[in-house]
Amino acid sequence: MVKDRIIIVGGRSKARTLAISLLAQGHSVTVVNSVAEDCRMLAAVDGLNVIHGDGTKPYILDEAGAGSADIIIAMSPRDEDNLIACQLGKKLYGIGRTVAMVGSPDKVDIFRRLGVDHPICAVRAVAKLIEQQAFLEEMKGMVSFEDGRVNIVEVEMDEGCPAVRKKLRDIVLPDGVIIGALLRGSITIIPRGETRLLPGDRLIILSAGGREIEAVRILRGVRADE
Repeated sequence: MVKDRIIIVGGRSKARTLAISLLAQGHSVTVVNSVAEDCRMLAAVDGLNVIHGDGTKPYILDEAGAGSADIIIAMSPRDEDNLIACQLGKKLYGIGRTVAMVGSPDKVDIFRRLGVDHPICAVRAVAKLIEQQAFLEEMKGMVSFEDGRVNIVEVEMDEGCPAVRKKLRDIVLPDGVIIGALLRGSITIIPRGETRLLPGDRLIILSAGGREIEAVRILRGVRADE
């Protein structure tokens, strides 16, 4: 069963990577690209629909099935093209969710005011990652490792981990162990019982008395030192 019908405008290799991920999740994906060579590369992806044309033109979006699409993601190198594609998707076709890549952080709020649901800036995303790392380093500076009171461990989840796709309330961790934060891409999540772990999530675990070894075994199925 198809989850969402998604159109990706532009993006080249990034569009290919994103499309492969979305197809694997069960979505229907169509990529619109104005470069013939890029279209040939994209057409090699099994199950991917490829339209050669300008994604800022309504007749091309018609061909891509915009009238029945759930999401449009604009990833071209030109911010103005991404804005136009999203505005057309929203106003002309009634697409419920619009996503646009923007080149600078100061355009994020402008795009949002102009109707783009999710403007994304790579520069801002990188800055957030740096802020997260600085936060973790600050945490490490606030606790004592020498006397064994508190340890902080980062655990990355992958598809093979026994805890993946489970809700935290269904995972029994040792006493003295808490999951302080969950890093999902560029987003920091304060986890709750209903939070479901996904492949690629990075968990920041705080533990006392060396119990992080058992926690890692429960989450990943291996010992922390393996």
